[in-house]
Amino acid sequence: MCDPIRDHRPRVNAERRARTRQRLLEAAMQVFADKGIEGSQIDDVMKAAQVSRGGFYGHFRAMPELLTAVITELGNQIMAAIEQRVVTIADPAQRIASGLLLYLNCVRAFPQYARFVAAAGANVVDRRSLVFIVLPPHVREGNTKGRLSVQDIGAAVDLVAGAMLAAVMRLAQGAATPAYDANIVAGILLSLGVPRARARKLS
Repeated sequence: MCDPIRDHRPRVNAERRARTRQRLLEAAMQVFADKGIEGSQIDDVMKAAQVSRGGFYGHFRAMPELLTAVITELGNQIMAAIEQRVVTIADPAQRIASGLLLYLNCVRAFPQYARFVAAAGANVVDRRSLVFIVLPPHVREGNTKGRLSVQDIGAAVDLVAGAMLAAVMRLAQGAATPAYDANIVAGILLSLGVPRARARKLS
């Protein structure tokens, strides 16, 4: 006969592991934001996550692996949520502008995430990040439809990623004016070949 208690165990264990991993990722983001990448220790993350040493090593072998996971997994959660919001927008230029503005809104709403990105610096420009998967098709479609004018898709995506990293670092430092988000997005759109008036309107 089927034992419902025993059959439940794999699912319950998997859910518990997923919750512990998520807690470690969120705690690590807080620690990295507060102490910097070099100043953060495994013990700091364990304490913030309220996880044992065995619990930590059950998910990550070392701090560099944890940093990579925070960058890709938490960043991808944000990017996936944004993509879901903008994917139905017909105009690729408007879609890109809306996605960038949503991301900057998120950064303003969660300053701890902004501080983490600033602390991680160039480490966050990881080719496994979802932005390098979802953005190229939007840029390509914008070219095809004449909404953008881009010579090199890869260079355009790198330009967007670099500009947004600089923007997040400025926001983390509290050095951005209320109009900054619109200005940086307008500048990115101009670099993608959107006419000035249209870029200003979309941003």
